[in-house]
Amino acid sequence: MTTKSTNIARTESFQIENPEIRLETISSDIEILESIDGKTYVEFRATSEDGIRQAEQADISASGSKISVRVGKRNRGLKEIFSFQLEGLRIILRLPKTSLLEIKSVSGDLKVEVTLLSLDLSTVSRPI
Repeated sequence: MTTKSTNIARTESFQIENPEIRLETISSDIEILESIDGKTYVEFRATSEDGIRQAEQADISASGSKISVRVGKRNRGLKEIFSFQLEGLRIILRLPKTSLLEIKSVSGDLKVEVTLLSLDLSTVSRPI
């Protein structure tokens, strides 16, 4: 994980019992932490203008017990088409232990500091 100074670019929370979260990103650092109050939190921290833009454009939706987070999949300019690197964006998920989590990523660092009901990871560039 990078240790640059970060600013919270966007935060959303959900009060869903036993949430099923699906996170899709091209290249972002991801940190999974335990939620203290039982809510699900999706937080974007940015260290650059590009990171702030990606946080603002991220698609977050909830339906029933399912939460979907998609980062870097739409509104891609030439920079993103020729480079998978999304500079300056870190995603922090704060989840209840009863969560089911699926992550699909091309690259980026992943740090998990909570035991979840289920964790399914898919990545292209790094071993798990």
